[in-house]
Amino acid sequence: MSKDSNIEWTGHTWPIVTGCDFAGEGCPNCYALKDSWRLSHNPNSKISEPYKDTVIKAANGKLQWSGVVKVHIDRLNWVLKWKKPAKIFVCNMADLFHEKVPDDFIDLAFAYMAIAQRHTFQILTKRPERMQSYMRNCKQRIRRAAVDLGRELKLPYETYEPYETCEFEWPLPNGWLGVSVENQKAADTRIPILVETPAKVKFLSCEPLLEELDLSEFLNIDYYVSAMETPCGTGIKYYNAIDWIIAGGESGPNARVCHVEHLRSLVQDCQSAEIPIFIKQLGTKPMLNNQPYKISDSEALRRNRKGGILTEFPEDLQLREFPTN
Repeated sequence: MSKDSNIEWTGHTWPIVTGCDFAGEGCPNCYALKDSWRLSHNPNSKISEPYKDTVIKAANGKLQWSGVVKVHIDRLNWVLKWKKPAKIFVCNMADLFHEKVPDDFIDLAFAYMAIAQRHTFQILTKRPERMQSYMRNCKQRIRRAAVDLGRELKLPYETYEPYETCEFEWPLPNGWLGVSVENQKAADTRIPILVETPAKVKFLSCEPLLEELDLSEFLNIDYYVSAMETPCGTGIKYYNAIDWIIAGGESGPNARVCHVEHLRSLVQDCQSAEIPIFIKQLGTKPMLNNQPYKISDSEALRRNRKGGILTEFPEDLQLREFPTN
């Protein structure tokens, strides 16, 4: 576990899919909808084209997803151009496991992840059923795609040799898989599926945190990857059920309230289970004891519209921890 309160949320976004739809109670004020609309109207066609037609404005003036989902093969090679190791948020404004994203595109995305071992890839979904089904049946397709990719790009043989010789670690050590958990309903529905999904690191994004969560049944259990799920069909590996939690309040003009007490409860549960937690932001409307949260009796929380300045958090919430493989 890495515990460094000076660590910031740094890295790259990898928008290889654009377009989405509402898939839970955490979605109504999602930044991706507004940003996709804004980007689709950029005068530079290279910027606007990937987002064009993914968002429409309804008769009442509200933005909504159109149902158009696009995949962008031309963006896959970005990760090979980023030389410095980074944490990469995959599909930051979409969902890699959306039903309209073809399996062969996901195979190719994972092949790039397999080749770009210097990076860590964080994949968040609201569709854990498809993610689980895919991850249970994809290893040989990804292996072959990584070999084909290495040859096509004329990469050094050692880059893709482990996949050609079937001597690679599975699940991919640099692939972190997570689910969104905005309330207890989402927790009870999505986490059990994630727990049974092959992944080196499994995480929860409790943002926006809309209510107090009881995660006790998920934070103190182990699961195993069976022999048939390992790369060449041998051995059994054991992992923690959940390896990391991100939490935070909602931001934006229509943000819903985030209670500091609910964040504290989550921190206490994580500390009891020795699971790292990253408090990303308090949100636009943080509340403490049913009153707007203030830094002190005389100083309101106004220096950041997202409530994202670490030093403004209550001291016990100044936690930005990362898991270590």
